[in-house]
Amino acid sequence: MRGVIGAVVVALVLSVALAAPVAAGPFEDGVAAYDSVAVLQTLAG
Repeated sequence: MRGVIGAVVVALVLSVALAAPVAAGPFEDGVAAYDSVAVLQTLAG
């Protein structure tokens, strides 16, 4: 029974984690892309 509960919890966490990017709008996508480029530029020097 503990294995089933653990599997359900993992499935819920994964579904929420994967649904968040899908639910994000264009503005949030743009901000995320800008942030990732800014981080890469910072790391590059």
